[in-house]
Amino acid sequence: MGVKFLIIPLVDISDKEIIIEGSDKVKNYDLNSFSSFKPLDEIKFKFCISNISEQLIIKGKISLDVRLQCSRCIEFFSTTLQVSDFLRNLSLGEDQNEVDITDEIREELVLNIKPFPVCMNDCKGICPQCGKNLNRNNCYCVNESFSNTWSVLDKLDL
Repeated sequence: MGVKFLIIPLVDISDKEIIIEGSDKVKNYDLNSFSSFKPLDEIKFKFCISNISEQLIIKGKISLDVRLQCSRCIEFFSTTLQVSDFLRNLSLGEDQNEVDITDEIREELVLNIKPFPVCMNDCKGICPQCGKNLNRNNCYCVNESFSNTWSVLDKLDL
């Protein structure tokens, strides 16, 4: 069965499950609008689809190779977004010949981006004073103690 921009033709889908597997171009999903997220390759998918009582059940997996910006050192690193639990239940109209799941896939990929991605667990980040990436170079900035208004409370003996 051919799939174009993840528009699924309903002609071949009956009560039994069918499997759709393939890839699609990232440009169809408006994923380039994020500054800290850069898609590298096509979106890969594998779906099991069935039509049960005028409900289209779509379950499967989605993956996309991306470059994310580390929230600590602000460098970009490569990783793969994996969605292993994609599931949609779509109501079908009487005269409906196809279903476009492009928006559902985009939404699932965006929701699977970690809010604070890190390039490695022991990422040292950047120096708050000079801005050097501490993973690459040591900096020799003096850690100045800062005035904390609430530090007086630490001295209370409770």
